Amino acid sequence: MYQVNWTPIAKETHRQIFDFIIEQWSIDTAIQFDDQLQDLLYKLEKHPFLCPPLKGYKNIHRCVISKQVSLLYRVNTQRQTTDLLTFFDNRANHPYQNL
Repeated sequence: MYQVNWTPIAKETHRQIFDFIIEQWSIDTAIQFDDQLQDLLYKLEKHPFLCPPLKGYKNIHRCVISKQVSLLYRVNTQRQTTDLLTFFDNRANHPYQNL
């Protein structure tokens, strides 16, 4: 079983998205988002290669959590860890759009 680690950037981008969901929709919607995320993290502990890798980056994977939000994570097979790198809004301009 792989250990899931949060990087400082993942913590910050998660907080920003969570706050945005509360502002735009509701606390219930934000909690629902976090429930979806917790389900995904539980799956990643057992199946770290669940989500497809980015083109050209075999150890970095992208999971779509909802139609608005995705997660990038890195798998380290030697340490058996899954490192959460960043969360991002799929509708915004970002460097991961076409990967």
